[in-house]
Amino acid sequence: MSADEWVAAAPDDGRRVPLRPDAVPLAGQLMSLPPGRYDWLYLRIDQTAPQPGAETVWLHYADAVDPETLPLPAGRGTHRVPVTRRAVLTGVRLPDVPTARILAATLVTSDSEAPR
Repeated sequence: MSADEWVAAAPDDGRRVPLRPDAVPLAGQLMSLPPGRYDWLYLRIDQTAPQPGAETVWLHYADAVDPETLPLPAGRGTHRVPVTRRAVLTGVRLPDVPTARILAATLVTSDSEAPR
């Protein structure tokens, strides 16, 4: 896996797309995603020191870029990033946080857009 993209960790079940980030550090990089319309990006993060406030994650769509906040308390936890634009998401720019890394990631679509 290249340093600038995540790959699907399991087949898309029509609602969730698990990704294999392989302990990706939060280093300000732009990560490619399987293009699609999603509602949420879940990130399982290991953070060794708390960050004051929240960091910014930039969601890259086919037609725009939007910021979303990502609180990073110390320890391991799962964080949910809303994907509010109804456009094709193509990537995410991670914040630059040297004490944090992503252990797992999952994209989730809405029920209304899942194949039947």
